[in-house]
Formats: sequence, structure tokens, C-alpha cells
Amino acid sequence: MDIIMDDKQIVGICCGRFGDPMADKLCHDTALSLVDGMGFKMERFCKPVEEVAKIVMGGASPTLQTIDGVCRTGRMITENYWLNIAASRIDPSSNKIVFCDVFFSNESRYIRASGGMVIKIKCDSVPDGDFDFEPDATVQYGSECSIGEDVKKIVASFFDASNRKVHIIAKGESQQLSTTQPLKMDGLAQLPVKRY
Repeated sequence: MDIIMDDKQIVGICCGRFGDPMADKLCHDTALSLVDGMGFKMERFCKPVEEVAKIVMGGASPTLQTIDGVCRTGRMITENYWLNIAASRIDPSSNKIVFCDVFFSNESRYIRASGGMVIKIKCDSVPDGDFDFEPDATVQYGSECSIGEDVKKIVASFFDASNRKVHIIAKGESQQLSTTQPLKMDGLAQLPVKRY
């Protein structure tokens, strides 16, 4: 059994409904505040889905309906089909990663099992999404949807050295020691971690 400290900082952003342009922009802008203000690298779970949908469309920009169909097809193979592809593309040297498109519970579990957190952004002008997971934090913005310092403060506080989670790796499973119920990997990919 190895005990390791995960030195990666992983944040997931969720907001609104899948395919809502306002929600997509708000998630993207929130992620950009972490990229510009804290040195995070932006990643997207849906990138491989969109790439395959573009192939299905013969190279043309895919419609939301095509993206949804491709996504559902992969998830019928296994819930983690697209997640594992997206996770395998992450540069192992990236220590700060923000996913700007968390929509599914398996994505939320992946982020948390990797020592990260999920933030839900609420905005008066963006209809709320129906997520099947609870975020670690929720930030409410007014109708202008300006991105303030709140998200950066929450992220900085979460990843403060005194709040880091310790992972125990045994028999291919990962569990986090924390004050909450430990998470199990359930076949999810896990980001590479340094062993101490």
C-alpha cells in the first residue's frame, strides 16, 4: 500500500444546461479566470466527443443534436468512455487543471478522486442545470454574470496545504482520507500522481 500526496490541483466548473451558449460562456469565462489569475490549464471533457461528431458530420461543424448523439453512443459502451479519452490526453506535467464543462456525475467523481473540487456557477440570466451530483461550492453572480474573485478565493482556500487530501492506493483502488465519506474509483481513470 502506498500513501501519496496528490500535488495536482484539479477544478471542475458546472453551470446551466448542456448546449446552452450562455452557460457555456459563463463556464468558459470562469475557467479563464483560473487560467489567467492562477496559472491553470483549461481542459474539456467534451473535446473528444466534439472531434468524433465533426467526423460524423463529414468535417463540418457538428450540431448540438449530433454531439448529443455521439456522447450518448460512447456512454452506452461505458459511462467513462469519453472521460477516459479526455483524461488520457492531459499533459502529465500539468499540475493545475480546470475542466470548464462538468455535466455528469462520473466527471465529478473523477475530479474528486483526483483530489480536486467542483464549483457550480449560478447566474440570474442562465437557467439552472439539473446535475446528478452536488458541487463542492456554489458561486452566485448577478445578472451581468461578471466573474469576480470569489472563485479564485475558493480554489486557493481548497488547495491550501492544510486542506490537501491524502490518497491511499491499495489493490488498484484509491480512497481519500477526509472528514467526508471516502471516494472509490469505480473504474475511473486517475491522473498520474507523484509518490513520496
